[in-house]
Amino acid sequence: MLGSAKLRQLGSRLAANYWFIPSAMMITAVGLSFLLPWVDRRIGGVPGSIPGWIYEGGTDGARAVLSTIAGSMMTVAALVFSITIVGLTTASQQFGPRLLRNFITDRGYQVVLGTFLANFIYCLLVLRTVEEVGDEHFVPYVSIAVALLLAIAGVGVLVYFIHHAAFSLRADNIVAAIGRELKSTIDRLYPARQDDALGANSRPESNGRKLPEGFPSGARDVPARKSGYIQSIDQDRLAKLAQEHQLVLRLDYRPGQFLTEDETLVNCWPDIELPDDLLNDLNQCVVVGPQRPLAQDVESAIEQLVGLALRALSPGINDPDTAILCIDQLTDALTRAAERDIPAALLPAEGEVSLVTYPLTFPRMVDQALSRIRQHGRGSVPVTVRLLEALAAIGQRAQNESSRTAVSAQAQMLKRSSDEAIPEENDRRLIDMRFRAVEKALERSAAA
Repeated sequence: MLGSAKLRQLGSRLAANYWFIPSAMMITAVGLSFLLPWVDRRIGGVPGSIPGWIYEGGTDGARAVLSTIAGSMMTVAALVFSITIVGLTTASQQFGPRLLRNFITDRGYQVVLGTFLANFIYCLLVLRTVEEVGDEHFVPYVSIAVALLLAIAGVGVLVYFIHHAAFSLRADNIVAAIGRELKSTIDRLYPARQDDALGANSRPESNGRKLPEGFPSGARDVPARKSGYIQSIDQDRLAKLAQEHQLVLRLDYRPGQFLTEDETLVNCWPDIELPDDLLNDLNQCVVVGPQRPLAQDVESAIEQLVGLALRALSPGINDPDTAILCIDQLTDALTRAAERDIPAALLPAEGEVSLVTYPLTFPRMVDQALSRIRQHGRGSVPVTVRLLEALAAIGQRAQNESSRTAVSAQAQMLKRSSDEAIPEENDRRLIDMRFRAVEKALERSAAA
């Protein structure tokens, strides 16, 4: 039976495959190519057996229509595939190879390619049912009418594809798509804040959670049996295994981090010999794969936006506008994360701890999202101003002292670097105004 971690990985892999939707559409076309001729045979399949407005040609006309549609669909499918490859090449050169996954998982490209391939297969298989033996004729009128409707729909899909291909390669749309995925991941992984919730920065002493005396010294290392990026972690299953065997497990990894074979996967306390079936169960709770999983990995989506911003700020491109687009999306995501509960590091919520995890805290999220942009944008007035505006918006939503400290530290570093790198006094005055706005936002947040 598949665990929840493996099910999440399977869903993520299907979503990341370019072939899944086209294959499903082609299988559907094969089913229709058998079903509709059967319907035609049930109603007669001879001239006069159905209304003339559906289709009233003979066998030669039917073959000509189906052959024409099948040939044109295959030609257009080849054109669609070629344009898609050109788009992927352009995206790789302009935005970096890491963004290729976003284009491969684009539902628009998949549906367009699947439409034309499904039409081709449908017409090809229906064509074999057209029969003319002596004076007996069989023309699948309903099947041909459906083929004509599909051909007309294919024209509309082609127009959509041309629009979508041009639309999806715009920098602002690419940045917005990554931002939506980042916010979706935050919503999925971090629950809405509750008044009585305990954040990730809570201490065990303050909430009744207790670690064993001397933990983690004297713990046994459980090695990983596979190498790769962690796709998902079934924490509920790990906690259940720990409780069943009266263990305390420490997991120092998050989804998206790289794990090498025979590296320590979890620390197990106390230091006792573990049976092979338990070692297998512990390894199966952590699913690894060859690529980072955006669906379970907030850091990967953040790094994509940061990578785009750094590429835009590089001397060869020098495009601060794109960098500001990335900052805006990061700001939106961080303000959302600031109002949510980071999963606690100590599980379960009551009594003795059975699982110690390593969650991505909000201060770490702020540092990862803004530090490299701040460093590479040093001396850029518009980037510095927008970063300070972002920190003011984030600071208003900060829920605890550690979050406010992280925001304040970023603002102070921006202020110091701008004083050193920006010679124009008016620019420094503008930056100083934005810096004071950050301080006021943090004061209001602390007083709330």
